[in-house]
Amino acid sequence: MKAVLKTKREPGFTFGEVERPKPGLRDVVIKVKAAAICGSDLNFYVYEKGFCDAFIKELPFIPGHECAGEVVEVGRAVTHVQVGDRVAFDSHIPCGHCAQCQRGMPHTCMNMGLFGHNMNGCFAEYAMAMETGVRKLPPGMTFEQGAMLEPLGVVVRPVFYSEVGMANIGVAGCGAIGQFAIALARAMGANKIYAMDINEKRLALAKEMGATTVIDSGAQPEFAEQIKRETGGLDAFIDASGNESAINEGLKALHLGGKFMMVGNPKADLTIKNARTVLTLSEVNLRGNWGRSMFWTWERAERFLLSGKIDLTKIITHRFPLERFDEAFKVALGGEGCKVVFTFGEGE
Repeated sequence: MKAVLKTKREPGFTFGEVERPKPGLRDVVIKVKAAAICGSDLNFYVYEKGFCDAFIKELPFIPGHECAGEVVEVGRAVTHVQVGDRVAFDSHIPCGHCAQCQRGMPHTCMNMGLFGHNMNGCFAEYAMAMETGVRKLPPGMTFEQGAMLEPLGVVVRPVFYSEVGMANIGVAGCGAIGQFAIALARAMGANKIYAMDINEKRLALAKEMGATTVIDSGAQPEFAEQIKRETGGLDAFIDASGNESAINEGLKALHLGGKFMMVGNPKADLTIKNARTVLTLSEVNLRGNWGRSMFWTWERAERFLLSGKIDLTKIITHRFPLERFDEAFKVALGGEGCKVVFTFGEGE
């Protein structure tokens, strides 16, 4: 089969032929119909050494983890899907028996397999994952929508926990995850939504997705003062940037007792300025977020997409055939669009 490959521990990918995966007892093989580029795929592409060395076990390696497709083969012990089913993959493959899995938190599994990270992914004609991470697409859902369930699911819990109904919220980082957060908050009845980013195109898209106010945090890095003046303090702030300055401003923008949701991935250790005031004395509710709650968040993500309340035609800005992977990654790296999707020349 044709696949995008990391063949050397250096920047870039190649395009080549590899053997189609053969399922073990509990594995599911799909013919990929849609696959999207995530920020972690960019880390593999540019070869962020620490990140890549932590995940890539052996070469060649196939990246990609946001996908949907049609089941073409299953292992002998697979029970809940069959050949011909239309499915999507969760990138988290829990072991099912560690302490976290037993606590009902399989998305934080201590022995986590990560599809497209420490095992081969979906930037290929065929992909394979364990049955535990496979979910059938509901009737009426397209493969492109199915490929968006994984990234959309990342922000479902933070938005729900933020209790956004008639709330004033902020979102820092207007890549795909931030745009999904804005769209979900708008669909759930948020009052005011402030969106912060340094990219003008992404700020314009944030406005289309439902942000009431957009702020160029490059030109105005100290945005908390404006937000506090206009709202008296936000009820919740969702950081999808991982940027230290944005995180500090987001904490300052909250009212006392506000909620702060960490969704972005900081690339280095963070310093929280005046932590005693903005965290302890302000009684901020600070919560991290790791992937999706399987499969509670998937159900809600499916409902939002099928309701039409989230317009993917705005978020999916570029489509490429797999063989044009280099062009696709350059678009994604350059910030020209939002979500870049690989298509496979077939209908839904």
